[in-house]
Amino acid sequence: MQLDSFIKQFGLKQTTLEISKYEVVNNMIVIKEIKVLDDENNFLRFADLNKVLPYLKYANVKFS
Repeated sequence: MQLDSFIKQFGLKQTTLEISKYEVVNNMIVIKEIKVLDDENNFLRFADLNKVLPYLKYANVKFS
């Protein structure tokens, strides 16, 4: 089951991670800051990069 389907099936809230500060180094994106947004794209908090980076492939991610 995909994460989006799971969240909708159980009526959970979906957060979005917004990569708000980054740079390109040697053709690779280096993330400096990630904001956690709620369902309505309101800022909740800054993400702890060490905890979040391994899970980016599972999250709703957007760049600002």
